[in-house]
Amino acid sequence: MLLLAGTCAAPASAAVIYTQDFENTNTLPDGWSGAGGISPTEGLNPFGFGRQHLFNNTSDTTTLHVATGAAHTTATVSFDLAFWDSVDQGGDTFRVLLNGVAIIDTSNFGNYFGEFSGPGVLLTNPHGAVSFAVPNYGKNPGYRDQGRRFTTTVAHTAQALTLTFQYPNSQGGTDEAFGIDNVKVEINSRTTPPVPEPTSLALLGLAGVFVARRRRA
Repeated sequence: MLLLAGTCAAPASAAVIYTQDFENTNTLPDGWSGAGGISPTEGLNPFGFGRQHLFNNTSDTTTLHVATGAAHTTATVSFDLAFWDSVDQGGDTFRVLLNGVAIIDTSNFGNYFGEFSGPGVLLTNPHGAVSFAVPNYGKNPGYRDQGRRFTTTVAHTAQALTLTFQYPNSQGGTDEAFGIDNVKVEINSRTTPPVPEPTSLALLGLAGVFVARRRRA
């Protein structure tokens, strides 16, 4: 009896296809569009932020377009996120869309009404919220600020990836703002075709011998 040959799938590998830390530019880099501009991170630098980040103190969107290239099944997106000044927990919304689907859509973020809150992991001092102005890491000196790091992995096969960042009900100006830094996009793809399992190779060899003997008979 001839058994069907099996295959051993090649392991998936992660490939970093995009990074941006906004360090070597004074304008929005290629791929970025919409609201915001390059601004110093000031006191957030010791917490993993670079010297500069993309700063948006409006209610309009900031957008990143990335070509993903190779075939893949998932995408991992990570970035550092600054919430500047009098961001009010529960009363506002912060939203990040990946190809039109929300990966962040929350009103659970803010610098006031209790401890700091927001998506991802807090990078700045979690116990320093002692007044409206402490801890202050820059921008408006009358309000406190925070830095966070967000990472997510989603199913993704498209040849392009679009991220849209928005604080739609921001009061803007020197009152409420967000910033983005250390953006990274990875895709997980199979780099080689499936490889036959060793037992399958042996079965194929035996099948070849069997066919050769039948032809000589």
